[in-house]
Amino acid sequence: MYLPHNSNLAYDFNMFDTEEADKRREAKEKQKSKIGIVKQAVARKGNFFKILIAAAAIVAIPGYIIMSKAEVSLLSAKINEEMMLLEEAKATNERLQSELDNLYTLQKVEEFAISELGLEKIKASQEVHAMLNIGRLSEVVREEPSNPFVTAEVWFNEILEYLGFR
Repeated sequence: MYLPHNSNLAYDFNMFDTEEADKRREAKEKQKSKIGIVKQAVARKGNFFKILIAAAAIVAIPGYIIMSKAEVSLLSAKINEEMMLLEEAKATNERLQSELDNLYTLQKVEEFAISELGLEKIKASQEVHAMLNIGRLSEVVREEPSNPFVTAEVWFNEILEYLGFR
């Protein structure tokens, strides 16, 4: 036992007595043997559960990884299938759009007018020119109302008409 140099404690000479040391050693050995028996019994039970948990983890983790990979591959296959259906739908849409565009050409409209509606093209002898006298146009003149309330109402109605509410 180390004591500081300025300490006034005396040495414990009982520590150097062999009988005391033997008694302490025997007491420690008894404690170790008691603890050792209990530790072995507990350790076996604990080891079984630890091994069981470790085995379950060893089986569960790869199983989970395999299941997740399988799910990913199934979803990838489904995505590919849906993408193929989308491409087919786009191709069908383009084909139908081109057919629709072909239906509305001038030639198709003319054929429909002749065959279905019985119309004919106009001939030069059927043309009639109309002469308009542009110099004689009539104008409508509004009289200004004398009542200020009627003037306000007309002004308000013109604003509503300008804004598109009438």
